[in-house]
Amino acid sequence: MPMLVVGTLPRAIEPAVTQLEDASQTVARCHDSGARPFPCLALSEGRVRPLEEAPVDVAVTVRNRAWPRPSPFEDGAICALGCRIPLVVAGITALYPFDRWSARTLEDGSDLVAACEQAAAAPLPRHGEVTGQAARQVLAAASRPPIWRPACGGARAGCKPRSPSPLAALTSPPRWRLGSPARSANSTDSQLPSTYE
Repeated sequence: MPMLVVGTLPRAIEPAVTQLEDASQTVARCHDSGARPFPCLALSEGRVRPLEEAPVDVAVTVRNRAWPRPSPFEDGAICALGCRIPLVVAGITALYPFDRWSARTLEDGSDLVAACEQAAAAPLPRHGEVTGQAARQVLAAASRPPIWRPACGGARAGCKPRSPSPLAALTSPPRWRLGSPARSANSTDSQLPSTYE
C-alpha cells in the first residue's frame, strides 16, 4: 500500500519508514534523507510532489515531541489532508495539532502497519458527505418534471415534444424536429424553426 511518511524531525521519521518498508509497504517522502525542511521535493529542481507522482492511500506523521503546531517537516501531512488522504498520527500525541483531522492515532507503539491499513479501509466522512450531497441533488432534480421552453412557444401545429425521462434532462438538452427532415423551402410552415431546445 502506498504511504506518505512525514514527522516532526528526521530522526522520528526514519524508524517508521524502516518499519513500513520491512512490511513491504511503498513509502513516499516529502524530503530526501538528511535534507532541510525547505524546499520540499515539490519545489526542488527536477523533482515531483509525492502526491502527484503516484497514488497515496495513507499519510503518516510520526511525532517525537509535543508540539502544538505542525513542524516544518510535517508540511506533507497538511498537503495530504488537503487532498482528503487519511492521516495516521504516531508517537507523542500530547498537544498535537492534527486531532480534528486524524483517522487513527497511535500513542503506545502499536502496529503502525495495521493502523495504516485500518485508516485506508475506513470510510472517509468528508468524502461521504460530498457524495451524499451530490446524490441528493441528482435525485431531487430527477423527481421534478422538466420545464421545457420551446422556441416556437409550444402552441403551433406539430410542436408537441415528448418529455424524456427526468434523468435525460440531467445529461444533455433534447432536440425535436418538426415534420419531415426533407421539408422544402416552399412548405407552408417553412417559417417555423426546424428545431428547438
